[in-house]
Amino acid sequence: MTKRQRTLLFSTLLGLFFILAPTLALYSQGYRIDFAGGRIAQTGAFYFKVAPARADILVDGTFVKKTDFLFGSGLTKNFFPDNYFLEVTKEGYHSWQKILQIKEQQVTEAKSILLFKKDPTFQKLADKIERFWISPNIKYALLQQRESKAFWQLHVLNLETGGKEPLAGLISTKDEVIDIQWARDSRRFLLLTLHKEQLAFEVRSISANVPCFKTPCSLEYLGEDIGNIQFSPAKEDQVLFTRFLNTTQVLFEAQYSKEDLAIPIANNVIAFTTLDNHVFWLDTAGTLRKKDLSTNDDAQVFQESVFIPIQETSYELLLAGDTILIKEDTTLFLHKENTISRREVLSPVFEVAVNSNGNKVALQNQLELWILFLKEETEQPQHEAGELVLLTRFSKSPQQLSWVDSSYLLFGSGEIIRSVEIDNRDRLNIIDLVSFPNPEFFWNNQKGILYVLSENAFFVSEKIVR
Repeated sequence: MTKRQRTLLFSTLLGLFFILAPTLALYSQGYRIDFAGGRIAQTGAFYFKVAPARADILVDGTFVKKTDFLFGSGLTKNFFPDNYFLEVTKEGYHSWQKILQIKEQQVTEAKSILLFKKDPTFQKLADKIERFWISPNIKYALLQQRESKAFWQLHVLNLETGGKEPLAGLISTKDEVIDIQWARDSRRFLLLTLHKEQLAFEVRSISANVPCFKTPCSLEYLGEDIGNIQFSPAKEDQVLFTRFLNTTQVLFEAQYSKEDLAIPIANNVIAFTTLDNHVFWLDTAGTLRKKDLSTNDDAQVFQESVFIPIQETSYELLLAGDTILIKEDTTLFLHKENTISRREVLSPVFEVAVNSNGNKVALQNQLELWILFLKEETEQPQHEAGELVLLTRFSKSPQQLSWVDSSYLLFGSGEIIRSVEIDNRDRLNIIDLVSFPNPEFFWNNQKGILYVLSENAFFVSEKIVR
């Protein structure tokens, strides 16, 4: 090779180096040539997490990839900064659609996508049912079944086997059922009935081999003028209840299994509720207090008085972590532990649903559906702690709010049971799941199935989400 040839080769290689080196460096940093837009720009990516797995991801109508088999996740790269129409589909399921933006060197995430099954089938479990109550462990349902025009009977339905039998020891009656509350052990329940304009309280068991210490455990010995009554969260054979003494309402606990005398816990109580082993109450001075029922410790102040309760106004306490939501008539207020202020959240509020993690609250405000974020959301879309977001407005009031998971809600809208996501970027994915006349429903989050009562028939669905 001559000297001239060597010089030419060296110059060519050197020139290629100066051309390719910056090109490779820019490529490694995510720069691409956008021929359509006539630009060089850094790209971004989309990250999806979808249930069920193996769903198809389409970007602007073009198939990109399937989510993986194990985790249902999928990462799609090299998108220029822009808005893209995204669609996640799977045969037999409703699709998910949304327009999301790509920014330079950023990953746009949609990590909580649920696909709901289309046209789910339902199996009838029982007829002549007027009301139902699902146990906390979602293994049993109490069914109020009409025996004749005048009489009804309670039946126990095993939701795992489908077996149904009349409740032991409870004959047919025409007393009105006011309320039923399950105990945490899902083996006993508190029955409140109205007999000849008199309220009657009983604790009953769902089976003979788990007796209510005696059958039934009548609470008649506690006396009259009982207000709110609940099982003690700390002791299976005790109840908590309020009763008016003179002009003040007193909170008591009583061991009903031995018909022990009621022991006062607090005076001047406006409202109370329970969580874990604690009881929380609001007193007439506006102070919020709590007491651990599993110990002999004295009550503690949750929050000093920051307002004076209004006489002859209904109050309801709802617990979520270190937050107590107080519903004063139809106005919702937020109280944080060890703070010196209260915050009005929304008015009017007709329905409140706290999610299982205690970090989000769904609120129904006439035709509107709102989400209150009690904790900071660091994943996309991000939200600050205390942020109140208007999700959407409907032509009919959403009813029977129920969390599917932390990102989706179920609600009733007339004869339709619908789902809605809480990711409010772009459009909301709202799905019409099923239609029943005047449905009452319960969502089984453990199995992803739906129980529906409609026209006195009780149904269960196949698995709707996975």
